[in-house]
Amino acid sequence: MTTFALCAPLIIGLSGYVVDKAVWQAQRFALQDVADTASLVAARTLATDPSHSPEARVAAAQADAARTVFAARPDLTPSITVSRDGRTVTVGLVERGMVSFAGVFGAQPVDLAVTGQAIVDRNAETACRIDKSADHACRSTGSIANLAPPEPAVLMPFARLGP
Repeated sequence: MTTFALCAPLIIGLSGYVVDKAVWQAQRFALQDVADTASLVAARTLATDPSHSPEARVAAAQADAARTVFAARPDLTPSITVSRDGRTVTVGLVERGMVSFAGVFGAQPVDLAVTGQAIVDRNAETACRIDKSADHACRSTGSIANLAPPEPAVLMPFARLGP
């Protein structure tokens, strides 16, 4: 009885942390989906925007990515960057992780940060979403295939993106 009484708070605390960790992971996956979608939308805009000015294409891509994030999560402010050559779009999102059970034992909320990145290949008209945790490699006959094979990626034709 004494051993159980001494170990019970530890077991309950660890159980609460495990539950909170699972909630953080679910939050992170949802956040990653928003970042990936926004980066793909921005990449499509970069490739298909009729503006002749690179600055106008970049501004349109950033606006489309921001609208995509706002439509899914109005409470988030994205960090949207476009590379100098106008081929890579990166969308970063940060959200505070919820603490429910482990908070009783003094666990502090964590910041969940994700990044979605898309590469534009105007020749092949594809967007490549780089996901470092994916198991598959980039497959394409276009110039995007020169990405290093260990760098996992998902190719999507622009015709399938968005409405």
